[in-house]
Amino acid sequence: MAVVDTIKYTSKEAVRRLQNMGISVIMMTGDNKRTAKAIGQEVAMGAAAITLIRGDLNSIANAIIMSRKTMHNIKQN
Repeated sequence: MAVVDTIKYTSKEAVRRLQNMGISVIMMTGDNKRTAKAIGQEVAMGAAAITLIRGDLNSIANAIIMSRKTMHNIKQN
């Protein structure tokens, strides 16, 4: 019997969005090296290294986009 944590269906998209924004995505985990490597490959990350947070990872990309838009507006004013 094995217990497996599943990757949220939005994680692959969130990682892709962050990478497209020029952000290096890393993973930190308490899992063993084999599990971490498999998760990293599943979400299309180069090196296996992930930060575990609550919620949807897309919220990170959304927050960065909003922050950049806000800074752009501040600079224009």
